[in-house]
Amino acid sequence: MTFAKQLGRRIKETPVCAAVMLLYMLFCAFSAVWLPLQGKWMYLPSALGCLLLTAPLFLLFERVFSVRIPLVAEALFLFVIAGGMLLGNGYNLYITLPHWDDALHTVSGAALALLGACLAKKTLANDTRGRGYAPVIWGALFSLACLMVWELFEYGGMKVFGFDMQEDSIIYEIRSYLLAGTHEYTENLENITKTVIYYGDGQTKVIHGYLDIGLLDTLDDLLVGFVGALVTVTLLCISTAAGGRLCRASVPSEYRSASVPSEYPTKDGENETPAEEKEENK
Repeated sequence: MTFAKQLGRRIKETPVCAAVMLLYMLFCAFSAVWLPLQGKWMYLPSALGCLLLTAPLFLLFERVFSVRIPLVAEALFLFVIAGGMLLGNGYNLYITLPHWDDALHTVSGAALALLGACLAKKTLANDTRGRGYAPVIWGALFSLACLMVWELFEYGGMKVFGFDMQEDSIIYEIRSYLLAGTHEYTENLENITKTVIYYGDGQTKVIHGYLDIGLLDTLDDLLVGFVGALVTVTLLCISTAAGGRLCRASVPSEYRSASVPSEYPTKDGENETPAEEKEENK
């Protein structure tokens, strides 16, 4: 099947998913025009990349792994992509909304858990461990691994290329073994109101507080990503026990013929056959 036929079939069988993708692409197209008009030319490649590459990559993933990305998973991934590359940077939501970065990492933890559950089902397709709760648990572990790799990528960008990929924070207290000169106790600096940085040329920089250069951001990102994955796993486990409706609506699932039982039975106990397979079997 060519990509054109795959796209046409996708639009016909899942019009809501196609509508969500269309809205996303319209937003990217608008950003590709609006941001340069505001003098933010540096974000033009990001807007064009999101516009031209996202849908083909989604279709490629479905073709390579023979799965269908459902609405929930698609919406989560599109939110993370647009929220990070365009809304966060181009529209400055990282600054205007203090917890925007936390929201993105929470949603990314959930989206990666769904992706991990999908890959686990594919890997364990011929194994009894590939049914029930196992793919969901593997999805959580996969999400945590991806979150850790991303934080290492941010650290590498800072260490190797000098990028400020880890959000800085202003803090007002420090507990340090180094300042104490021993590991038997810490020296506590509390109620820090001002830090003065002296440059070699005699200039100074005043910070109202003390600057943390990314440690809190890294650990907060891992924490909220873990929360997103944990909540997703909990909901999927409950869904699995109750019939699997949420699992079918959120976890990318393999195409199955009518003769192959579904991963998650319906509430009435019957195995669900995807709509496209029903159509082919008529």
